[in-house]
Amino acid sequence: MKKNRLLRKRPRRYGSLQPNNPITNKLQAIAESVQTAAATALAAAAVKSKHLSNVEERRVKGLVAQLVETQMKKLDVKLKHFEELEAIMDKEREQLEAARQQLIQERQAFHLDQLRYLEQRAKHDAHSKLVSGGALPPGFEIGGPSQPQPQPQPQVQQQVSDESSRVIRRKS
Repeated sequence: MKKNRLLRKRPRRYGSLQPNNPITNKLQAIAESVQTAAATALAAAAVKSKHLSNVEERRVKGLVAQLVETQMKKLDVKLKHFEELEAIMDKEREQLEAARQQLIQERQAFHLDQLRYLEQRAKHDAHSKLVSGGALPPGFEIGGPSQPQPQPQPQVQQQVSDESSRVIRRKS
């Protein structure tokens, strides 16, 4: 019995919808116009959404292109900086090589002066022995050994340091 109650159709409040009923026709026309309006609104929203999507995509592509261009500019600036540093390093390397060559020459000159001094000293000592031994006459004297003269130090290292610090300060 309970099943029968549930299976029974409930009466409609607004009357039955019959195909030729003027109210039914009006309701159907309203429903169709609502459906048409909803479809039109959805279509307009879809078109607007597609347009906004395209605009946003172009904007993002433009920003990505701008980002890539900025990164390339940064890389160019860094490359120029490294090229400048490389040129400075080459110049410093040449200056250091020149200083090294000058130092080698100064060492050779110093050792040559030392040898000359030692030679003069040996001659003087030999002469002194000969004079004190009576082999040479007393008026036959030679001067004492001369001291080696100190060589001036080059200022190349100071120039290299000044230039390096100037470039580092300029880049900071």
